Amino acid sequence: MANASTGVVKSADRVLDLFELLARWGAEMSHTDLVEALQIPKSSLTQLLRNLVSRGYVEFSPSTKGYRLGDAFMRLSRQTGESRSLVGLIQPILEEITRATQETSALNQLKGDVAEVVATVPSTQRLVWHMHRGDLAPLYATSGGKAILANLPDAMRAEYLRTVTFKAVTPKTIRSKRELQRQDSEECAKQVPRLYVEPFAECIFKRQAARKAAAKQEKASRRAERKQQAEAARQARREQTRKQIEQIKADRAKRAECSKKARAQKVLLGDRPNFITSCMGK
Repeated sequence: MANASTGVVKSADRVLDLFELLARWGAEMSHTDLVEALQIPKSSLTQLLRNLVSRGYVEFSPSTKGYRLGDAFMRLSRQTGESRSLVGLIQPILEEITRATQETSALNQLKGDVAEVVATVPSTQRLVWHMHRGDLAPLYATSGGKAILANLPDAMRAEYLRTVTFKAVTPKTIRSKRELQRQDSEECAKQVPRLYVEPFAECIFKRQAARKAAAKQEKASRRAERKQQAEAARQARREQTRKQIEQIKADRAKRAECSKKARAQKVLLGDRPNFITSCMGK
């Protein structure tokens, strides 16, 4: 039902609110959490989720009773934003890093309260540490996660430190907030953006600008080529027309000459067409 005063369709508004909430959360949410966050009646939310799950836009996990964005939504998102995605921009940079260092490189992205590998280029060395797209790890347990943590807004970092539970991933995994805060000191927070973020961003922007310039140049070249082809076609048509006109003039002159011969030879009027045709064919 549309609201007459605002033109808002309530059901469509609820779908968009649900998508935005699940996207921001980045992890599964229970039915109860969704009801509380969206302020939607339980029965209405149940019907809404049933429709979205059947279409693949939301996924339901029977084991955890949680909901998250589904593959259909992801495919739609990739189709519309793939050309502008960070992954598409960063992939050639990761390839250059791996080629220069002979080490595996990866791009990590914040997902909920963990780091997710969204792009990776493996090393060609015999002994190599493999990272795969979709791998998840605590922020405190990997260098990529620590880089993300160092650049979080103060309020988000404080909330993370307040709620995080440390679990050992390796024997050297940080196991206390004090040690993590020491590594995430003010000096570290200054160095990480300078060493990682700015060069990557600068390289991305430069590559993007270079691609745009190349595309612009290619477009101009294609335009010039089409213009040349069109001009050549016009010249060919003009030349063909000129030759046709010359042929018509020559035929007229030949016909006039043959008619003159027919009169001179006193060819009968009924025989003149055949005489002229025979004359013009010589």
